[in-house]
Amino acid sequence: MLRRSFLALFQKELSIAVSIPVFASSLTQIPLAFQMTGANTSVGVLAAESSAITDAHMAGIGVENVPVVVMGLENTRSLQLPSFATSGMVWTFLIVEDEVVEAALVLKANAPNIRSLMLECTDRPSFAARIQQELKLSVFDIITLAEMAHRVTSRSPFTGTMPW
Repeated sequence: MLRRSFLALFQKELSIAVSIPVFASSLTQIPLAFQMTGANTSVGVLAAESSAITDAHMAGIGVENVPVVVMGLENTRSLQLPSFATSGMVWTFLIVEDEVVEAALVLKANAPNIRSLMLECTDRPSFAARIQQELKLSVFDIITLAEMAHRVTSRSPFTGTMPW
């Protein structure tokens, strides 16, 4: 089985092997989240499976010294099922969203000093706006990484007014 955040383990090796920027995992934003929120408190990570985020993942992205607090979603009802299609139950977006937001609230309650939150799984950005609204935190995910990757690799000329 392919583990979550698998490519975080190989961020360094992948980026060395090619001549283009590599953004292997949303977890690569952890140093940014840590630094932009004061570099004095943990970064929260909401993961599909808490056991899937290991010290090796942190070393792979060069953040072994950044404090993180990981909360897994493995105990939520909707994610315990083998698949939405074969479970015999109808899961709506709102049901899953409620469970993910509740998990984020529990993470924040258990680690009240976190000032940013990383959504590790690629299907969590759908819930980022509501999580941000409820927790009042900066929220990072694969979409924020993709937007940043696009901006840093394909800049447009500035078209605003310059004072000179």
